[in-house]
Amino acid sequence: MAALAFAAALPDASAIPRTFVASFGSDAQPCTLALPCRGFTVALAATDPGGEIVALDSAGYGQVTIGKSVSINVPAGVYAGISVLSGNGITVSGAGINVALSGLTINGQGGVHGIRFLQGARLNVDNCQIVAMGGNGLRVEGAGTVVVTGTAIRRSGQAGVFVNAAANVTIVRSRIQSSGSDGIAMSGGASGSVARTLIADNGLFGVVASQTSAGTTRIALNDATITDNDMGTGVYAEATAASATAHVDITNSLVTRNFNGLYAFAQPGGTAAVSATDNDVVENLQAGVTTVAGGGTAFVRASRNGIFHNPVAGLLQSSGTLSTPGGATCTPTTYTNYVRDNDGGDNFGAGSVPDCLR
Repeated sequence: MAALAFAAALPDASAIPRTFVASFGSDAQPCTLALPCRGFTVALAATDPGGEIVALDSAGYGQVTIGKSVSINVPAGVYAGISVLSGNGITVSGAGINVALSGLTINGQGGVHGIRFLQGARLNVDNCQIVAMGGNGLRVEGAGTVVVTGTAIRRSGQAGVFVNAAANVTIVRSRIQSSGSDGIAMSGGASGSVARTLIADNGLFGVVASQTSAGTTRIALNDATITDNDMGTGVYAEATAASATAHVDITNSLVTRNFNGLYAFAQPGGTAAVSATDNDVVENLQAGVTTVAGGGTAFVRASRNGIFHNPVAGLLQSSGTLSTPGGATCTPTTYTNYVRDNDGGDNFGAGSVPDCLR
């Protein structure tokens, strides 16, 4: 029995560090350069842990579940597609594994999620296209590090990017567009960073940080464009339980033509916060900045933003707090925001708003 267990622990003697797939390949072949396989699943089985799968030419290579460290690389000029008729395009699930996906195109044709991350140490998604999934383009349900670079996620039936775990998620130089619900939605203690990314034309919110139990979900946005999310808020922080905190930091970004611009909402015991610096919050359909403390603590801290041409109000303080780092005394004056020409008034609602917000 011990000998059998030892044998099971040994690596596959036929596995090699680099395997290949091709339109002219066969899954009966050993996945070498001279004799490539036809699909990703067979190539994965033939690849050493930590190895690489390379697509040689343009073709569809099939859905795959990844349970070991591996890279799947598609050279420039090659189209490597995964048609998702049901289930998920790529599932990543393995303790401590590192997975890198580069240059893939994942098309939803009745399937649920494009890439589903259940377990692992790290997932890199680089220069990929994820289109028309019925659920999420990228779904993160396990703790780990996920980095998305130069990737377009379009026409997801639900959120483009959905995170519901204490994961560290970074999105850079990407496009999240035309999702059925939110562009980017993070909860469950997630920590997110979004830079130089377009979040546009989504059915509900552009970017959402929400926390529904004790803990903190945080998203940092820099040099982002959040636009044309007509049915919801561009940037939304929501905390709905005791000891729950949702926090969004946004800098150097454009928030325009959404239903609302920036919005913080908290239910009893929760804290929702938006910190906004050096942004333009303009031409949203309702208010530029809104706080609603529904029994909890909701606040927006704003510095050096342009807030103008929002039809209902520039600042809508239903409840909660609007402030600057200088506090009610407005010192130093460099914290002053430019709040002008909002059709329903620059300031509307309860509470005293410091002059430096206007």
